[in-house]
Amino acid sequence: MAAAVRRNPRDCEARLELSDLLVQHGSLDAAAAHLQKLTADSPDDPRSHFRLAQVRYHQQRYDDAEHAVNAALELDPAHTQALLLRGRLQELRQRDNEALATYYRALAADADQVEAPLRIAEIHIRHGRPQLAAPLLRTVLESHKACAAQQAAANWALGQAYATENRWDDAAQSLTLGSQGRVMNGRDWYQLAYACYQSGNSAGANEALAESLRLAPQDESATALFALLNSAPPAAVVHQAGGTVPPGDARNAVRAN
Repeated sequence: MAAAVRRNPRDCEARLELSDLLVQHGSLDAAAAHLQKLTADSPDDPRSHFRLAQVRYHQQRYDDAEHAVNAALELDPAHTQALLLRGRLQELRQRDNEALATYYRALAADADQVEAPLRIAEIHIRHGRPQLAAPLLRTVLESHKACAAQQAAANWALGQAYATENRWDDAAQSLTLGSQGRVMNGRDWYQLAYACYQSGNSAGANEALAESLRLAPQDESATALFALLNSAPPAAVVHQAGGTVPPGDARNAVRAN
């Protein structure tokens, strides 16, 4: 592919394909160089602007990503993937109302895609509106277009929505399903443990807490919940987990973030 580009530097399709290959191999700087050349040579092609925006996003060059995605959407206002990327950038800048409007535009452009309802639901959960999030997430879970990662994300977010409403049995079930397709950190495992604890599943809570304390041995909430479940002095649990912080009160812990 590189040879094809050298033979004909203005071959747009070959350069696009080469940039995709470079991205797949992690060569973001080289991909960006090809895409910048493309946007200069073919300024009316939204594909090159969008792909440049993607690369800049992954490079965490968010101003450049926003400039490129705006250029793509000026050329193709219904470009679904560009709208989704613009929404992500707006979320990063904590412009959630603008992001919601953008995601609804993406849904209008493609009513069957699942990324927009996922993002809309997560914004609603973040702002304490679980009753608006849950129907969207159930729609994602029913969609044949949702991949395994999107199914996991929807289950996890649905679990958080249920937790906000104190529906602990439902929360524990959904969070458990979500955890199976999610890279879990210590706080995630604690959220699952807390939901299991509230639903009366002590075994599930202890299993999740073991993972939480393995990944974050100084997490005060996890340490205190472990002590509460096992009737052990919190200080002993801190010593067992290798932590050094004083115990917290698991009963007053944040239930979902």
